[in-house]
Amino acid sequence: MAKRTLACLAAVASIGAAGAAHAQTVPVTIVNNTGITGKMYVTVYGQDPSNPTSYLVSNAAGQTKPLNTLNNTPSDYGFNTDSTSTYTFNVPRLNSGRIYISFCQPSYLTVTPTGNGSGPLAPNSPAPWNTSSKNHTSVIDFAEYTWGPDNNFNVNTTQVDSLGIPMKMVLQNASKTVTAGFTDSNSAQTVVKALVATPPWSTLLITDKKGRPTQVLSPNHGMEAGYKFPTNYWDSYIALVLSTYSKAGKSFTLNNQVGSVTTPYTGTTSSTQITLKPTTGGAATVFNKPSSKDLWQNGPTFASGDSGPVASLQRWMQAAFLRSTFINSTNSISNCSVKPYQGLPQNLYSQYIHSASLNGKAYTFPYDDVCEQSSYNSVPAPTKLTLTLFPLSSTWNKMTCSN
Repeated sequence: MAKRTLACLAAVASIGAAGAAHAQTVPVTIVNNTGITGKMYVTVYGQDPSNPTSYLVSNAAGQTKPLNTLNNTPSDYGFNTDSTSTYTFNVPRLNSGRIYISFCQPSYLTVTPTGNGSGPLAPNSPAPWNTSSKNHTSVIDFAEYTWGPDNNFNVNTTQVDSLGIPMKMVLQNASKTVTAGFTDSNSAQTVVKALVATPPWSTLLITDKKGRPTQVLSPNHGMEAGYKFPTNYWDSYIALVLSTYSKAGKSFTLNNQVGSVTTPYTGTTSSTQITLKPTTGGAATVFNKPSSKDLWQNGPTFASGDSGPVASLQRWMQAAFLRSTFINSTNSISNCSVKPYQGLPQNLYSQYIHSASLNGKAYTFPYDDVCEQSSYNSVPAPTKLTLTLFPLSSTWNKMTCSN
């Protein structure tokens, strides 16, 4: 569930917070404009800033305890409130923190070892796209944040896995207010209506037993067993890109920035690979021809050569493929002035969500932060976070926990 996004947020915060940091909290206010009447559940967990292999879960006061007991049974680790229009609680300093919100039933977590089963214990997030999950048809979503020893509060909403509860987030400190997310109560409903009217995007909708929308899956999960989004959706565009840049004298460019260092690359292709070579000299990095599934996950996979810049190069390629900007008049896939979602095939999931979001910014795939297009925001010394919840459908106005 958005693992790469969480890793990026965690990287923003330094490791090694003082123990006293855990006593510091920031208030979070939820404004419930969903129309749903019924109990609201909240679960807050994340990495201990002083020990990133340890996970903590928080109560409504922002007090934490470790998730250090193996638990294979989906369980409620959160707190809840009866039907209300607003609810305020406190969150502690965490790396890769998540604030899960659900209605009528908890966000269910398990706690299991990482890696091959011998690593540290870590929570497994709810997976509403999994048809066997207890949260499969739940009204559920989350915001994610990192608040570490540098005192910067970094937060975003995300649709990398799915769109469940549309949110608008307002983050404040003593002198600054930043806002991101959906614009109003109608914005996400417009997204759902447009996708439902446009096959194959209509296959991404999850509904409850009464036919009310509860989730719109990302195509990444829509390609999994039990769903019908085409697994070859990007195949024609992938073939076009590889054919275009395999021609004699034809190449594309990429200015790859890592921190304060920018390295220019020249890219060429064959029928099975994408090769990126730094123009300043050095070894090339070679990627395999991606599948459509690869593109929704992280982009083309590493084949050979210099493995050091793989992740930073992947991010540019994933964005260029999923925004249909890989082939453009500048032959640069890092040219942020190229307008996205204009070519065919179109990524309507991302396009519609961005169109419905404040300043056109959203997090709809793992590297949607390329060209600063994501819903990420940050302020130092935070004083308040407000999450306003909107409906996914007008049918939510009649939804209660008993019907």
